[in-house]
Amino acid sequence: RATLTMGAIGDRWTLTTGPVSINSSGGGPLVHVLVPIGSATTVDGSATLIFDGARGASLDGSIATSFRMDSVTSVTIRGSRVQSHPNMDGTWIDAFMTGYQLPATAPTFSVAGVALAHRFLPLVAATIEFRAERVTDWAGLGAPNAAPLSSSQDPPLHHAALFGAHGRIETLGESVWQGSLEYDCTSASNLDGAAFGAELASTPVNDFRAQLSATPVRDFRLSGIASLASGTSWSTFGDGQAPATLPPRRRVDASMEKWMWQRRLRFELVYRNLLNEPERYHPFGAQWNLRWHVSASLIF
Repeated sequence: RATLTMGAIGDRWTLTTGPVSINSSGGGPLVHVLVPIGSATTVDGSATLIFDGARGASLDGSIATSFRMDSVTSVTIRGSRVQSHPNMDGTWIDAFMTGYQLPATAPTFSVAGVALAHRFLPLVAATIEFRAERVTDWAGLGAPNAAPLSSSQDPPLHHAALFGAHGRIETLGESVWQGSLEYDCTSASNLDGAAFGAELASTPVNDFRAQLSATPVRDFRLSGIASLASGTSWSTFGDGQAPATLPPRRRVDASMEKWMWQRRLRFELVYRNLLNEPERYHPFGAQWNLRWHVSASLIF
């Protein structure tokens, strides 16, 4: 049967450093529709209206169609359009820490991809996806200011095409132990300026992730995740002769999940960066050491 899900999402963050404190918030309504067509085809669509206090409202959407070729193979074609919001990647924190101004215009990511999923063994499946992405209105961080987040003239907007691949191997079934391995790589082309290329070089090209989960009792799961991302360079923050560089980033996370009330109510406790190693996304930004998150979700 077709299913319709409606709800809302929202978040509010507060960052305090010394006597200065700033807030970042956003959210809005969402709708998700899943429609089976026949016995082998499914259409999956979603839309979210995001209200961002700094940039107004924007509509994010995605659609995907899955075709089951046989009992062990399926193909999925998907497309999406998402406008970047400060809370998605923490850019507002970097801007605050470095004294840079976030541009008034947010970049837009339009993605098209095709994925092939196949079950090789009764309890092992693999998925590989190829994607193309168009980035428009990318401005990065503006010029530095004497006061954090003060108004300034926005830098020129840039555009680019990105291409990437994603692979995943995972276990299936109802076993107590479950695991997965993932690898993601991205490359850029059609850059409209060297400065924009330097901005993209600050994003890891290769990303590897491994996860192992255990369900010792019903509706209670323990998970461990290890990730490794390739090093990056930041010409903007170099010494004038050589760009600043960041080594490959490694991180170990752990989580505990508990479901109740016929799996309608879910609680989760997440610990990130269990190794407590300095984690930065550029040399002079925020440093993320050991931290924890608590979340709860309710499904009616």
